[in-house]
Amino acid sequence: MYINNNFLNNNNLLDKFCEIMAITLATRSKEPATDIWPHPVFNPFIIIYFGSKELAYRLNRIFNFLEANNFSINDISSLFGYPSKIIHLMYNFMDDSSNENEAVLKTRVAYKLLEIINLLRNGNPFCEDGRNLIWNEERVAQEISNVNLINVSDSTNPFLIRRLISSIIVGLLGYIEFLYFCRPSYGKEFHGPYDTPLGKLMVREFFNLKPSFWHFSSTLSFEKIRLFTVYPNDMDLKFDVLGRIRTTDVLGSKLIYTSIIVDEKEISLEVDALQRLLSSIEESIQRAIQEVSQMDKYSLMSKFLEGDFWVLKPFMDILGEDWKPSEELYLRIKRKEEPYNWISDVMKNTRELPFSMRVQIFKKLFDPRIINKKNEIMRMVMRLNGF
Repeated sequence: MYINNNFLNNNNLLDKFCEIMAITLATRSKEPATDIWPHPVFNPFIIIYFGSKELAYRLNRIFNFLEANNFSINDISSLFGYPSKIIHLMYNFMDDSSNENEAVLKTRVAYKLLEIINLLRNGNPFCEDGRNLIWNEERVAQEISNVNLINVSDSTNPFLIRRLISSIIVGLLGYIEFLYFCRPSYGKEFHGPYDTPLGKLMVREFFNLKPSFWHFSSTLSFEKIRLFTVYPNDMDLKFDVLGRIRTTDVLGSKLIYTSIIVDEKEISLEVDALQRLLSSIEESIQRAIQEVSQMDKYSLMSKFLEGDFWVLKPFMDILGEDWKPSEELYLRIKRKEEPYNWISDVMKNTRELPFSMRVQIFKKLFDPRIINKKNEIMRMVMRLNGF
């Protein structure tokens, strides 16, 4: 059953979001190893049952407070900073709504988040053209003018420089998975490709690298890093709605120009400097391995939950409140609650259905307007499977 949405001016953006996310999920869940990664210890859908309602109510309270205090949509967007993290946060809307009030609240929050994503991506919220353009042309020109883009081929050892830069990127991606599990956009945004006189520019930004809820993160020597990377114009380089790169090319060997900014300071692209940066990342990863290996399933679930709430920390600071989840949520995990993971059952029981059918089902999964979606979707799955 759908709620009556008189308070929304336009549902088109939300409809498109559900469709794009359904296609993304239907495609990704057919790829190899998705029955194991990204949840070798616990299924991340379980965390949705714990935190989704509290997150929705917190977001609603945040938006109400900010609007009452004359924060503009631009102000609110700047506090989020990046769009892909919001998309990952919206996975929480896969949870069920048991009544109309809850569905209305979640829908209001979802629409506001989509408005922010649309603003941050300059009117192309779902990267449907394969571009994640969070900078306009003026900003691109300004940023390029502020850095010293080095032609890698002019270095004394171009092959080694390219290999080290690739290793730094891969190391940071691995480090972020320790921080935020399967929601890497909580700590990164890759955007572009931007057309420049030098070639195709892709910007890789890593941020929120030292969240306080992990001990090992305090050992990393920097808070954020930005890599400017320019590739040939004929490079196959696209992005999906989650800001993930989609390419048939090998990027590392085709890097032409680059610049690396660590905590607002441009670093040398000499081998020694890059090796020191890589070593710092590798040392923090080793500490992450040590810390995580000593934690049980339920401790890791708490960390996963904290990642969702950490995204809202800038807003909670404005409200003068603690960013952490409520004690009730920690206690529920500590009590080893095992809610029925119906979302995973939907995924398993639709694996052999035609792609178009799976998309129709998954669209409902992401739609916060539906009340009692679990029953509706489960009946739909059983019918399509001939039961």
